[in-house]
Amino acid sequence: APDGFSEELKEVTWALGAEYRFREAFMLRSGYFNESPEKGARKYFTLGAGFKFKSAQIDLSYLFSTSQVKNPLENTLRFSLTFNF
Repeated sequence: APDGFSEELKEVTWALGAEYRFREAFMLRSGYFNESPEKGARKYFTLGAGFKFKSAQIDLSYLFSTSQVKNPLENTLRFSLTFNF
């Protein structure tokens, strides 16, 4: 890194998340992502939910930015479908 150790510290990103499960059938999730302004300045919250039915699971998530930098996934609803055999 050009500026030594202080430059390395700017490359550290951190994220925090939490999940609540109700009877292993319904999940609520939230999270936050933070990046140094010198290395991209991405900052965003995520909200999500999951539903589990026997061997299938559906997950939904939504991402919204809290910074001036536009994120390609900003204001998008994503979902996944999982099957356990």
